[in-house]
Amino acid sequence: MAAPNPAHRVPLPLWCVVCSLVLLAQVSMAWECIEEGIPPNVPIPIHNQTYPGARMCKDQTPDRNSCLPLLWSNPACQGGYYLSNSTGIPQAFPCPPGYYCPKNNICLVPCPLGAYCVRATRNVTVYPPKVNCEPNYKTQQTTNRTNIFALTCGGPAALDDTVICKKGYYCPNVSTQILCPKGSYCRAGRVTPQPCPLLSSCEPGTSAPLINGIGLIFDFFLIILVILFYLALKYKTELNKFLRKHILPRLSNSKTYVIYSDDEEKEEAAYTEMGILQKGPDTVPYGSTDGSRRMVHRKDFTLEVMFCDLSLTLKGSKKKVLNGATGQLRPKTLTAIMGGSGAGKTTLLNALSGKAYYGIVEGTVEINGQAADISRYRSVMGFVPQEDTMHRELTTREVLYYQGILRLSGFTTFDAINSRVDEVLELLGLSHIKDSQIGDEEKRGISGGQRKRVNIGMELVADPTLLFLDEPTSGLDSVSSMQVCEALKRVAEEGHLTVVAVLHQPRFEIFQMFHEVILLQPGGSIAFQGSTQQAQEYFGELGYPCRQNVNPSDHYLDVIDEHNKKAEQQGKKASSNSDSVDAADGQAPTCSLGELWSMRQASTDGGTTAGPVTSIQSSTSGQAFAPRMPTPFHIQLFFFLRRAMVLQVRQLGVLILDQLLVLISGAVLGALYNEILLRKLALLLCMTSMAVALTSMLAALRCFGSNKPVFWRESAAGVNRPAYFLAVNISQIPIILLTPLIFLSFFYTLVSPRAYFRDYYLAVLMLVWASHGLGYAISTIFNQRSSQMATVVLVLVSAMLSGAQPSLCKMNKLIIDNLIIGPVLYSLSFARWFVEALFEKEANRYPGALVNEVATYSSYQGYTLDNFATCISVIFAFGIGARVIALLCLMFKHRGQQK
Repeated sequence: MAAPNPAHRVPLPLWCVVCSLVLLAQVSMAWECIEEGIPPNVPIPIHNQTYPGARMCKDQTPDRNSCLPLLWSNPACQGGYYLSNSTGIPQAFPCPPGYYCPKNNICLVPCPLGAYCVRATRNVTVYPPKVNCEPNYKTQQTTNRTNIFALTCGGPAALDDTVICKKGYYCPNVSTQILCPKGSYCRAGRVTPQPCPLLSSCEPGTSAPLINGIGLIFDFFLIILVILFYLALKYKTELNKFLRKHILPRLSNSKTYVIYSDDEEKEEAAYTEMGILQKGPDTVPYGSTDGSRRMVHRKDFTLEVMFCDLSLTLKGSKKKVLNGATGQLRPKTLTAIMGGSGAGKTTLLNALSGKAYYGIVEGTVEINGQAADISRYRSVMGFVPQEDTMHRELTTREVLYYQGILRLSGFTTFDAINSRVDEVLELLGLSHIKDSQIGDEEKRGISGGQRKRVNIGMELVADPTLLFLDEPTSGLDSVSSMQVCEALKRVAEEGHLTVVAVLHQPRFEIFQMFHEVILLQPGGSIAFQGSTQQAQEYFGELGYPCRQNVNPSDHYLDVIDEHNKKAEQQGKKASSNSDSVDAADGQAPTCSLGELWSMRQASTDGGTTAGPVTSIQSSTSGQAFAPRMPTPFHIQLFFFLRRAMVLQVRQLGVLILDQLLVLISGAVLGALYNEILLRKLALLLCMTSMAVALTSMLAALRCFGSNKPVFWRESAAGVNRPAYFLAVNISQIPIILLTPLIFLSFFYTLVSPRAYFRDYYLAVLMLVWASHGLGYAISTIFNQRSSQMATVVLVLVSAMLSGAQPSLCKMNKLIIDNLIIGPVLYSLSFARWFVEALFEKEANRYPGALVNEVATYSSYQGYTLDNFATCISVIFAFGIGARVIALLCLMFKHRGQQK
């Protein structure tokens, strides 16, 4: 027997998915579908009272023996009458109270509770001569067609609207109908009056509460809580003083942890006791032992980076944007990378820092004399992007604090982290705005220059050994640029850091601050590397001395551009003219500055004019590199959660607007579908799923969609990505729990459904849970511009497959290539499971008198009436699966930005 072909094997996860879809399809098709009419053999309720000589119907199947088709020889077969032989002679009698007599039958069927079955009485008028039957069951008979007064009135012939206990009344038994009293309301088919809800108005004969105050009271108290919360945030300083003065002393003997205290020692003690922060023998505080603060902490281990023939080719266009760059980055040195537009400044920076995911990097990079992957040093490396990527709702100190707590060593104490934050604030001149929010285009905060310095501080607070900066002075005024460069020079010299920054048109004083400069020419080749003094000497030797009152940085870039243009023109002339160009003509040589620098390096022992490369022993302390121990998972989870909660509080206005939309949608649906009937219930629940899902998904898009750049930056720094994802999910739990209450506060009271409030809350809660998960997944798969459109399309498609219209029975007939795909499609609709769950609970609460109506509409829609737990479980599984997809996309999609 031949071995099976491995290529034809189906992976196990695929089998699991197929089996799940088949199981859902089988569950979906469990109820027998009918198109119209009443399902046969509906169970008949038991009735206590009997009539001698009458036969009880076992079911509603027509009696073909006693009632011949098209020939009613027996009057009892016409409906509303039964056949009795109590007198010894079979006779037709009107259906007695408490029973109904089906057409094409001669037997009695007991009326179920919730019905009002009485014998109709005659109402005779002499002029004009007329006989009416009340109630009018349309079962009148006459033995003399010429004499209308010979008309007899029969009883009910079927369980239809004529025998159901009317709304505004209740029927304690099948032959008694009583007006609903004041303070109660009675839906159709009620056996007992239902008490009016608290703070509601119910007049006599009411079928639904006229004014329901529960929702209004709930929303009122919710608004009061929001206002109090807003005032507490606005006056938090005064509130903290009051708590410390009057409340906290009373709790001093308790085990309450005061996490948000201004006293750093008490806060650290609380964290330590909770296990959030740890102390160990490896703890190194960021301050001197004599109590004076040191602005810069000196490194015991330094990094020296050497790169040789470094090139980068774009993956898409195959264009080479970096060509044979060779140089080095020294410790205790502030290096500037300069060049014209398109020279490859940022490309060189990305290639050195391991962030050039968009291209193919060639060449060698050595760290401390050994070839190594730069990602190995990620824990001690910092990268400042050109964009100010941070949470704009946080304050300056909060931004730096969370970076420190998440990226510093796990053994760093709370006091050390706060000291480090204060040092960076003072170093960058941000102490006076430490409690100011960053702000954005909509909400004014700190200035652009201050935000740029916060962007740099986010990396400095993580105590890096190797620091890359992409245009740190862009958008800053001259004073701010000087302050930033002074800080960078100080941390490089005093902290023994290796700092390299891309610069764009620096002023003279800023240019002189840099220890070394790397000049790039168009095409990505290095035209010079060395100190600013060596640059002046080198370009002077080439015949390009810097003129007086000219910025050297601008002069060098002008020289590179002018020289290369002349070299290019000379090369074109040389290729078109066979005669050699006389050097005495004063024309520039055909070599570019990059080629001249390469020849200069080749002829110089050590590779650059900046001097020989320092050995590892001379540039480091001799210690072997040990990656920094990351902050433990539970600590990162705690502080990610704390930050997420702070961000939600700062976005209180947006959250209130989201919940207001939920409230309005519930109120509008409730007003439009007051006292909903079963035949319209599926449509109402379908629209409910659309309203709740849309508001929830659109709100969930902000959780990850707008914060992806911040996540990419933190992920590149080495934070725990599952901890971040889990913290954001946990922070949304209060909103998920509150949203169903707000929606149902008006919806449930206006619609007045028969099912219990707990059933509606559980179903809407699971719908919000699944919608949030799907919103997370959409925001991680699509960009911000496309995610909203994808959300609307997903909700609309899910609603169309909910079974409201078309029904599940009609979709069962959807066949493509002999494959029934209808059940598979609507099984993947979260709205279908939501609609079926509440349809079941609503239908099961209908009285027995409406059993035929329930059977008719449930069969027509294709919904089962004993599947609530399965429906809720499937919706919950939708939320879990969507969150798994969101986590995988967050971790592995855009992986290049996370390096």
